[in-house]
Amino acid sequence: MSPLYRTSSRFMFRWLSLLLLTISFNLHAFATTIDVIETQGLRSMSYQAFLDRIQTQPGSNLNAETLSRDIRTLYQLEYFEDIKVYESQSPEGYTLTFEFTERPRVNSFSVEGNKRIRDEQIEGVHTISRNDIYSPELVARAKESIRQLYDTRGMQDVLITEEVTFREKSRTYDIVLHVDEGQRARIDNFIFDGGSYKRSEYYKYMENRERRWYSWITGRGNFSRVKAEYDTQRLHQFYLDRGYIDVHVSEPEYLLQESGNYIIRYEIEEGERYRIGSMNFRGYGEIATEEQIRNAMLLEEGGYFSSSDLHDSIVRITRLFADRGYANANVRPMDSVDREEHTVDFVFQVIPGEHFTIGMVDITGNNKTRDKVIRRQMRLLEGDEYSSSAVDESRRRLNNLRYFDELTIQERKTGEPGEMDIVVDVKEAPTGMFTLGIGYSTVDKVVGTTSLSQGNLMGRGQTLNFSLEKSSERMYYSLSFTEPFLFDRDINFTTSLYDQIREYSYYDDHRRGFSITLGRPLFDDVRGNIRYKYEEIDIKGVSDNASQTVKDMAGSSRTISITPSITRNTLDNRWVPTKGTRTNLYFEYAGGKLGGHNDFYKYGATHSIYHPLVAKLIGAVNVEARFVEGHSGQSEVPSYERLYMGGINSMRGYRFRDIGPKDPEDGGDSVGGYKSFLTNFELLYPLTADGNLRLVTFYDVGNVYDRGEDYLDSVLRSYGYGIRWLTPIGPLRLEYGRKVDREPGESRSRLDFTIGTMF
Repeated sequence: MSPLYRTSSRFMFRWLSLLLLTISFNLHAFATTIDVIETQGLRSMSYQAFLDRIQTQPGSNLNAETLSRDIRTLYQLEYFEDIKVYESQSPEGYTLTFEFTERPRVNSFSVEGNKRIRDEQIEGVHTISRNDIYSPELVARAKESIRQLYDTRGMQDVLITEEVTFREKSRTYDIVLHVDEGQRARIDNFIFDGGSYKRSEYYKYMENRERRWYSWITGRGNFSRVKAEYDTQRLHQFYLDRGYIDVHVSEPEYLLQESGNYIIRYEIEEGERYRIGSMNFRGYGEIATEEQIRNAMLLEEGGYFSSSDLHDSIVRITRLFADRGYANANVRPMDSVDREEHTVDFVFQVIPGEHFTIGMVDITGNNKTRDKVIRRQMRLLEGDEYSSSAVDESRRRLNNLRYFDELTIQERKTGEPGEMDIVVDVKEAPTGMFTLGIGYSTVDKVVGTTSLSQGNLMGRGQTLNFSLEKSSERMYYSLSFTEPFLFDRDINFTTSLYDQIREYSYYDDHRRGFSITLGRPLFDDVRGNIRYKYEEIDIKGVSDNASQTVKDMAGSSRTISITPSITRNTLDNRWVPTKGTRTNLYFEYAGGKLGGHNDFYKYGATHSIYHPLVAKLIGAVNVEARFVEGHSGQSEVPSYERLYMGGINSMRGYRFRDIGPKDPEDGGDSVGGYKSFLTNFELLYPLTADGNLRLVTFYDVGNVYDRGEDYLDSVLRSYGYGIRWLTPIGPLRLEYGRKVDREPGESRSRLDFTIGTMF
């Protein structure tokens, strides 16, 4: 049986065959009906998918032009080397048979010989997968991507060879890349010929660095041609950001040393430095004032020109208009360069575009979470004027819920003039967790934990949590419930029950009670809360060797308190913050007309700042001041209600509750103070893209003072480093602190470790 249509993968043969096919079918019967369509050799798609891609169908009339278009469509898929079409008569009727010769595919792909780079790192750069259509170009691209990966690690001599085996029966290829890693080269030095700036200034823009003694750990100083070529562009940007608009930076020159390492040389022609002459603005109409636009500018008349500041200024002006409903605002800078006076004049043409209001907020992907839980976090709703900042704030608030693995907020035009929809698309994350585990802390030693929590109860956004912790020195259980929007109003309600027994050196402290908290927003990012707490305290098991202070507080007592507080929170991430601030002011009043046995008041303030520094480094500062005093005739506050410090959550390098006034009769243990001060300085470096694993270095300053001591009269200091990891069962912290102000006989340092427990 000879084919009605046959083609090879060559272009000319293919289209010549289509022409012959057309002539052949024109000589065929005028209205032949196709009864059956069959396929042979079709593996890349199902029979139905094949029929969906062609117009020729069973029951239709045979048409040469239609069949020719179908063949072209199939070739455009790039799945096939050859296609033949046969006609035949069978008991079922007139039959067309498509015979396919598919392009070979990849059966397997592997890399061998890689020792310095892990398999998963190589898998992250190449693009070959099983069942990909094979081509020499596909293999070449994979080799080049792997070579560039080795280049970034300083291995310029890497040799990658391919071993390709063709399986005739399955028409597939097995591909093996053999890697000979060669020797690692490093950068000994840089030369910046013609550059007038310090090397440290250039390094703020460059990716390459010269080697150091610790390069074998960090990889600093690995020679990379790719990075060196990119650094040419970065150095050019460095000068543009300082006003050198005529700068020229040469391509890198690589000077090979006898050691096998390199010196990289850049030749720089700086040129003259330019200032901003005048800045004028057009097209803003009555939407904004010129003063508001100038305040958004990072460039100043008379100041040096900066390319980055120009870009950021345009973004800020655009955002100014986008926050007033002009979602498609555009700003076009027109410059005039005076090379004699070395100035640049700018005219910024503002094109506001159309003003938009919100038509509909469309929420998709939430199978469990109710729409209202998402909508109440939105800063934009139906009928509101569009605002770019409101979109960003909505995204931040929704992310902080931690209900979703993926979240996107997009604008969608409705077709109506001046109207757009906001589309919130989510992919829900598991919010329930049951945990059985064993943790450890230097305070409570080995800790057994059981917890059951649901962070999005029945999709309502409510939180229910039960936890039980047991260690050799502490037993604690709690049950809490939170409704973030009480009666569908922005009022948070939390109630909790708890019971805790903690063993100290000379006594046991047993506490149980409950608390109720109500809160509501006062201003943007500011919430006010008020908490009622009822607590029963039982000091028992007092040792005969305990001090008189400890013996005096033995027995049962009751504390009833009310604590109003104000919190301002602008952190970008509740769990792993990288920027923003959190401030808390509180005042706790206990006893008096509230009842109970303990009459005191506590007040204090905490302020934390997170700010991105260079590269991925994050700076953090926490400042805390606390005070406690008795009232209603109770001058002495019970020791268990006083202030303490020490441990992984305050002054690292010191034992838990080790800092404070000491009682000589109690073996020198702290009996608590009446005022305290603490400052923590931290540098955080994320090791993962999500920031859940971070290195930390710290410097702590603080102390606890008695009544007769002057506040801040003396401070204790410590420093150290550690690692933090947000795990599924809770936060892990391993931090080593070393004392600066060590008393005689005190330990010099302390290693604290916690995992899977809450403090």
